[in-house]
Amino acid sequence: MALRNSESGIKLEITSEDENFCIDSDDPVTSILQLELACVKEEHASNGDHEDSCDYLEVEETELNGFVRAVQKRFTKCSSTSTTRVKRYICEICNYKTDSTGNLTVHVRTHTGEKPFSCDYCDYRTARSKDLVSHVRRHTGEKPFACEACNYTTGHKVNFIRHVRTHSGEKPYICEFCDYRTGDPSALLSHAKVHSVQKPFACSICDYRARRRAHLSRHMLMHTGEKPFMCDLCNFSTTEKKSLSDHIKAHTGEKQYRCDLCTFQSAYPSALMRHKKRFHST
Repeated sequence: MALRNSESGIKLEITSEDENFCIDSDDPVTSILQLELACVKEEHASNGDHEDSCDYLEVEETELNGFVRAVQKRFTKCSSTSTTRVKRYICEICNYKTDSTGNLTVHVRTHTGEKPFSCDYCDYRTARSKDLVSHVRRHTGEKPFACEACNYTTGHKVNFIRHVRTHSGEKPYICEFCDYRTGDPSALLSHAKVHSVQKPFACSICDYRARRRAHLSRHMLMHTGEKPFMCDLCNFSTTEKKSLSDHIKAHTGEKQYRCDLCTFQSAYPSALMRHKKRFHST
């Protein structure tokens, strides 16, 4: 099922994999919010981050709530023929409905704040058992999801799905303001801000403004001269984590970006883009 909103510039593809966050026929926007927040929260939980102290999550949640307010009037009730399941279990606090008692139990915890599943290695707690399983793999190093096209492995299904899309080229999330497409819903949310004029985070030294606190923090490094990301193999240092990751590939020789039209390989996505533009553009 695909839901569009021309005002937000976001198209969401809801698949059967999102079973716990299926569209509520009375309030589809709320369910979309749950799905998108779950995506962000699962990624942070998998990395051992604490939701209450994460600036990134705080900004994402604020913006997603704004998204709901902006489009709530634009959705009508979902057709009763959109699913063959009867959603007879109803939340007593909101309009959420589901065909599963298990899904209802998990949903109610979003209201009560109950987190019965706790990690044996740290103080992490969660409302969903599968989130705990994903989190514990951070401690154990278990990586059961392996890519058949390359040597990529991960302990988290959401990361695996996003990685597989880099091979398949699948990009189900579409911006309605431009031709941008992506396989990562979080990337679409980030991109959508390009079309927004709101930049709440201001630099105290110059007139730079940012849509995210993290971007402002990175900008401030230009003023301080600090380069916190340092290579363990040489004296290279940088202000950006991604720049360090790209630099390390020069030491390891890893070339994960491959041209699908010839044998060209590169450690850098920008180099692959330049190659395609130079040799394969029509």
